[in-house]
Amino acid sequence: MRRFPYYTQAEKLYEVHGERGADPIEPPCSQPYPHPPVSHEPDMEVIVSGISKLGYYPFHLPLGIKLNESDRANSPCIRCDTFDGYSCLVHGKADAEVNAIRPTCAVYPNVTLLTNAQVLKLHTSASEREVIAAQTKVNGERHDFGADIVVVSCGAINSAALLLRSANNKHPKGLANSSDLVERNFMKHQAIALLSIHMEPNTANFQKTIAVNDFYWGEPDFPYPMGMVQNTGNVLADMIPAEAPPLLAP
Repeated sequence: MRRFPYYTQAEKLYEVHGERGADPIEPPCSQPYPHPPVSHEPDMEVIVSGISKLGYYPFHLPLGIKLNESDRANSPCIRCDTFDGYSCLVHGKADAEVNAIRPTCAVYPNVTLLTNAQVLKLHTSASEREVIAAQTKVNGERHDFGADIVVVSCGAINSAALLLRSANNKHPKGLANSSDLVERNFMKHQAIALLSIHMEPNTANFQKTIAVNDFYWGEPDFPYPMGMVQNTGNVLADMIPAEAPPLLAP
């Protein structure tokens, strides 16, 4: 399997921390991760040791994070307990907003980011072979924005919904839907969260640092891909009752 160079470019753009060679199913790579792996806190090291003793190969979960563990005083990220599931108010996450959208808007005066906007429909050319404009509602007002290149990037569900809403005479079943399969195959992460209860509390503040890919392609008794196993971010006490009310009911 050949690793295309834009993977490495993306890892640099999003300041990925990780360790090459630790993931047992890692594809060939031309360069190391741009930053060292995020260290395990002591309680997480205990879990890593336990997984290893079972014969598996846990590794440092690659993370896009603006963390400098060798110079913590000048590190935007402070390894707080809300990194995984919340927006970072100090821009410590190396996500698309912080590392791509904000810098682009700051450098290029011809780039405008619209908020409170909804794309209603895509308009095609007279030949109906290419998209030339997007019909949009911005703060309740309708606007059409034209462009030579229009990128549809609304997520798995809303991208399909937009293409179907954009049906016209030549494309009565929606754009890019000659197969009539758009939105017929639901796509989402098959994610299961397992919560274990222990008598001893886990004191880790930033715990999302472990990954296991031993089951990625399946097992001898279950020859089907099972994906990656990784620990969740910090599960705060107020989040638990909403997920498991029968368990915690008085």
